[in-house]
Amino acid sequence: MLILHFCLTPLAAAPYRICEALNMLEGVTARSIVLDAQGYSKLSFPSDLIWSEHKAEILALLEKADLLHLHNFVGLDCDKFTPIDFQALWDKDMPMVRHFHSNPDSICSYLKITRQQLDDCPIPKLVLCQFQERYYPTAKTIPNVVTNFTRSTSEPSDTIRIGYSPSNFRTAREKRWDTKGYHETKRLLINFMHKANRQGLNVELDIMERVAFDECLKRKAACDIVIDDLVTGSYHMSALEGLASGTIVLTFADNRVIAETMKLTQGQFPPIINTKLEELQNVLFHLAKNRALISHIKQATYDWMQTYWQPKERAQQFVVIYQQVIADPKAQFPLRYDPQSTSDLWFAIDQYDVAWKARHKFWPTQNTGIVFKLKRKIYRVLKILGLK
Repeated sequence: MLILHFCLTPLAAAPYRICEALNMLEGVTARSIVLDAQGYSKLSFPSDLIWSEHKAEILALLEKADLLHLHNFVGLDCDKFTPIDFQALWDKDMPMVRHFHSNPDSICSYLKITRQQLDDCPIPKLVLCQFQERYYPTAKTIPNVVTNFTRSTSEPSDTIRIGYSPSNFRTAREKRWDTKGYHETKRLLINFMHKANRQGLNVELDIMERVAFDECLKRKAACDIVIDDLVTGSYHMSALEGLASGTIVLTFADNRVIAETMKLTQGQFPPIINTKLEELQNVLFHLAKNRALISHIKQATYDWMQTYWQPKERAQQFVVIYQQVIADPKAQFPLRYDPQSTSDLWFAIDQYDVAWKARHKFWPTQNTGIVFKLKRKIYRVLKILGLK
């Protein structure tokens, strides 16, 4: 079975890691094709085939492919990989899946299409079992894949090292999902470190901003605790990376994210410490005063990932889906909830949005500052000019 993955940007190496895992299985070959390998500026991610450098090889592979796995912004009308015509291939019954990593608003905004046009895409859909799934009721849920299980390099000591790697610099209230509450989280972490040190607790903070992928993984593995998203109600790839290295992960997952993830892991949820932004300092103080507890949780975390999130097992979930689609390329996956039902929408989406807004009053006062706003504008200009 030959599977080709197409994506415009590295998507935090998610397609690449799926292919890594698939290639661990006998009889499966998977190749990841990216249009712009530098899509995240200096946040470089590993890549396999780059369109501008390997076009001839990619076109040759296309002739032998059993299924095309299209990611996020790549749909039937995508013309970024010309002369590949995805619509024509679809019309000829080429098996395909379309895998969503972002919420529909982000995709529609980028592609300049309506939500209805996105929903009308006839390709069988896949979606991450994190926050994204609630917006795609016709999609089959799948997990993010982690292939690097390098054990945490932090040695037992009196110093507790905390890592935070924000993927963007938005405030907690700025976006519903595309944020990790950078300003508020950073402010609370720095405040905690100063308080802890004054109380005689040895705490170090490593804030990883605009750090290359490999370096970021190494620095996370050197931490005792990794902070993911405490704001929105969903964990991210950063959380899984931390868990895979045997690091304690603090993130906030709402009930829906927990339930959907457990469907894919034999009823088990990753051993995160489920923590809201407004609970952060209390949780950190408890951990900082219990060094033995930190060691026990780190071991339990690593053991859980070894048992329930092995890449071969995650890859096999994709293979089962591929086999179904190859057998019947035009068949859609079963509807998971009724998007026309007011009650279904309340339980899937609205109740969590209401709870998120209610939490705003407990968060630090939003104050991005003139200096940061200027810094962000300068960065955007440099990126446009190709200097970042």
